Amino acid sequence: MIDYNFKTGLGTSSLFDYRIFHGFGTKHLGNGTNIQTIEQLIQLSSVEPKHLVIPNQTHSTNVKIVNEHILEKRIIRIPETDALVTNQKNILLTVVTADCVPIIYADIDRSVIAISHGGWSGTLHNISRKVIDQMIEIGAQKEQIVAVIGPSIADCCYEIYGARYDKFKDEFTAKSITSSGSRQYLNLLHANRELLLMSGISEKNIDYRLNCTQCDDTRFWSFHRDHRLTGEMVHFVMLT
Repeated sequence: MIDYNFKTGLGTSSLFDYRIFHGFGTKHLGNGTNIQTIEQLIQLSSVEPKHLVIPNQTHSTNVKIVNEHILEKRIIRIPETDALVTNQKNILLTVVTADCVPIIYADIDRSVIAISHGGWSGTLHNISRKVIDQMIEIGAQKEQIVAVIGPSIADCCYEIYGARYDKFKDEFTAKSITSSGSRQYLNLLHANRELLLMSGISEKNIDYRLNCTQCDDTRFWSFHRDHRLTGEMVHFVMLT
């Protein structure tokens, strides 16, 4: 379960008990697209990242392994990437969202972490499976990976239709694709949970809390609700 602290503007999970520094941002934390928001977060915390990694998200399924070969600067921007993986300490991995799904992954015993951003396209093309494959490549064991799914738009608000609906209907169950009269809706959280299960992640290792970003104007920015990008939540994970 993700618990939110209104004082800090962050949501955290049980990973915090295992010294995995992580969080799911809210509007109270500030606009995650501003580097100052992340710097302020670092100042308020008790950690001191050596590097801050920011992907240029393009709704792809590109996953980047972050290692010593790319750690030339303190702030590292990765082009055309929607997921980051590392087994190095003190590297803050980040993504931003405003309706899409953030997922934080960790194999605690083998010190491998990851974070991903997935909208309808990343979900349909199974970005989480690619993240898991890359985690295994640098030492994780699938059976030990814990995945925490952050806040996203839910099926109460996210209508899909036409070819997009047909594609999701062929790949996902009725829990992810719902109907009301002649309208069809997508639940991104449940769709990604399905993908994690199909990728071999144990059900007991999948954590989430169902928060609709469009419904909750107090806590979350929402592209669908505001009809424009007014801000994005920053989400992060780091080995300490």
